[in-house]
Amino acid sequence: MRILFKKGRDKITLSCIRADGSRTWSDLQEGTVFHDLAHYIVEKKFEFTQAFYGLIKQGFNIGDFELPAQQRPQKLMPKNLPEEALVTEHLVNLLQVLINHPDRTQNLLEQLNIICSTRGFAFKPTPENINTLFYKLEILLQEWENIPVGEVLELNF
Repeated sequence: MRILFKKGRDKITLSCIRADGSRTWSDLQEGTVFHDLAHYIVEKKFEFTQAFYGLIKQGFNIGDFELPAQQRPQKLMPKNLPEEALVTEHLVNLLQVLINHPDRTQNLLEQLNIICSTRGFAFKPTPENINTLFYKLEILLQEWENIPVGEVLELNF
């Protein structure tokens, strides 16, 4: 699946084009770009297929995730979300909060371990995994920053 982030003068558009040519898209707020790029990094690193981009690849639309919880397709209702989707969301949120923290890897691991043990998730990343996430995310954020208005950052998933 091709993932396109288009930087417009007044808006940013996220488009996902599946292998069969079908597509879904949404306009984003500036802060959402970080979140969606972090999703990409996490899902690629851990080879998740049941989180945001994996579910989009399966045929769900970006708009399905933006609906109120009880109006979403059955599989996307909070109580039915796959563990990968929940872990990814927690991990992405922690990446956002801790990206500039001096002891970010240790703090993220501690917080994530608490979340995973509380919710019964088996996910246990290593410090090396987390360092890789931060490193790749910083590179991708810099690529996005360098994209001129009117141009596209294209990723493959």
